Amino acid sequence: MPKVHGETRAKRYRDKLIPERVKEDLERKKDEMVAEQARRAAEMAELENKVRGVLGDEPVMALDYIKYYDFTREVYKAKTRYGGGYALAHEVQILMDKWVARQAVKRILEKVRDELFGIPAP
Repeated sequence: MPKVHGETRAKRYRDKLIPERVKEDLERKKDEMVAEQARRAAEMAELENKVRGVLGDEPVMALDYIKYYDFTREVYKAKTRYGGGYALAHEVQILMDKWVARQAVKRILEKVRDELFGIPAP
């Protein structure tokens, strides 16, 4: 890999700050960005409906639903970041520990993890 000198990097950075170039880049990417956001919003709405179904089977107060929705959002984010494998399982375990410390029921978190995401325990 060839070395990039400091002046070359500075020039590339300055080029990215030209308003016309920023506008062109945004116009070129806008349709893809909107489509991706719509896809992710639909996925999240579907996951939240599934969480509601899981919580409906459990003795959880309505005020506590937000904990499980937030846990689901965080697991979704981790899954998109790590993809799978040990790193994802470990990250989800950390999230579970965090939400148990915030008074969420571990059994319900495990049920959400298993049924919605199919992520094994590390």
